[in-house]
Amino acid sequence: MYRNLRCIIFLSIFLSMFISIGSAVESTAMASAGQVTEISARELAALMTASQDLVIIDVDTPGQYKEGHIKGSLFGDGRLLRTQPEEYLDSLGVDKSKKIILVCETGHKSRRIAETLLKTNYHNVYNLEGGKLGWARSGFNLISGGK
Repeated sequence: MYRNLRCIIFLSIFLSMFISIGSAVESTAMASAGQVTEISARELAALMTASQDLVIIDVDTPGQYKEGHIKGSLFGDGRLLRTQPEEYLDSLGVDKSKKIILVCETGHKSRRIAETLLKTNYHNVYNLEGGKLGWARSGFNLISGGK
């Protein structure tokens, strides 16, 4: 009985990850049309597990980044991302072919920066829906410290 329950739980998790990845891939077409694609916390978590072609950039202030950020995310200077996006991302070593997920506290600031990036040669750009608050509300952890 417990063995069957474990199998059902495993299949549920696997299917939800598969569906999430499919949704994120499907939404790529919208991003190429110049519209910012929102990605949910669950979709991001699934992408983080499944893909190495991903860069998460936190555009909050250095203090907010230290207070809490998604594990593996880079600190990104919001001002430079708005004024010199291509040069700044090149300096960070961000490849244009990678998925770029922009994150801030609530998702508003990162959305505006995503709009700017989509006007450049970076087209695989997403915004974390609800920002870090949405990430935490979905049950995922933020880590503190860093830059």
